[in-house]
Amino acid sequence: MKPLYETIHNPDSSFPMKSFIRSSLYEHVFVHPHWHREIEILYVMEGSGFQQIGDNYYKICKGDIVIIDSGRVHSTYTDKEFQNDILVIHFSTKMLIHAIHPFFEVTPSIDNAIIGYSGIINSGMDTGRALVETILNIHREFEAKENHFRLFIRAYIYEIAGLIRRNLECTFQTSKSCKEEKVKEMLKNTFDLIDKHYVNDISLSMAADASSLSVSHFCRVFRKYTGITFKNYLSMYRIEKATGMLKNAASITEISFECGFGSVTSFIREFKKYKGCTPSTFRNRH
Repeated sequence: MKPLYETIHNPDSSFPMKSFIRSSLYEHVFVHPHWHREIEILYVMEGSGFQQIGDNYYKICKGDIVIIDSGRVHSTYTDKEFQNDILVIHFSTKMLIHAIHPFFEVTPSIDNAIIGYSGIINSGMDTGRALVETILNIHREFEAKENHFRLFIRAYIYEIAGLIRRNLECTFQTSKSCKEEKVKEMLKNTFDLIDKHYVNDISLSMAADASSLSVSHFCRVFRKYTGITFKNYLSMYRIEKATGMLKNAASITEISFECGFGSVTSFIREFKKYKGCTPSTFRNRH
């Protein structure tokens, strides 16, 4: 499993950014909440899914732009029923650090919220349309790598920062507490527990113990960093495992127990809750 903190590997260490399209032709996105120092931008070119940023949980669909600032815990889950194509851009805060001072009214720090906004922007908005054009320009320059493409990409990144600062309400984060960073690291033990034992009964107290937190404290911080309760997250995780198994010949009953559900009835109920249809209907469609 990937830890809560993720290291982004860029193809060119001298130019810390990358752009690529993540397509469901190869894999659907289902990852545990994680964070990194790089700023992340997603543009949903096709399909739909759910996006978690901190303690906010959004439904995303074609045309949406997702802005995730440095250090924000986030996760993305695409709907397996549909084709999904998401343009992903990662760039280091170093790409903006020299522009932040004196033009931006924050102290430069690799661990600060640099771009000043995390959330969903619809491409139907004026700001959204301008952002889509700039995002696509970045991707085209990165793919073509024509002469001086790095200069153009850096300029487009500055343009994104300018559009956000000018048109969107920004709340800047000037520091991160050591306590918050410690909690992030502690939660990865709970995600590890889920990965290894989702087939078994995982109680709330077991999940809290894995992160060395009291149940009440665990419930608060888990919801803050995933956007949903532990119970709902575990159900969603199991449903995603079941979705993959429905492509083989295993029976609905076998799948329900192999994915950790106590009964076929509870499995069908939870499956309909997250997928909008019964497991049998889903299997027939695919």
